[in-house]
Amino acid sequence: MSLYDVAVIGGGPAGSTAATVLAKAGLKTLILEREKFPRFHIGESLLPLNQELFEGLGLHQILKDQRFVLSTARSS
Repeated sequence: MSLYDVAVIGGGPAGSTAATVLAKAGLKTLILEREKFPRFHIGESLLPLNQELFEGLGLHQILKDQRFVLSTARSS
């Protein structure tokens, strides 16, 4: 019997999103990350096209509560 159904290598934006989707699908998920989080990182931004993804992951309200600025501008 295995402890996890899937291991995701890397806890950055792609890895954490993949792990969230897999866990919401009912899989026992492990994230392996060598860096310590949270970490100081300059230049992060939340792009308008990501808002739909944040809502699908159930993160929209959390980001709003933490006062992250989400742009409502749409690119053409």
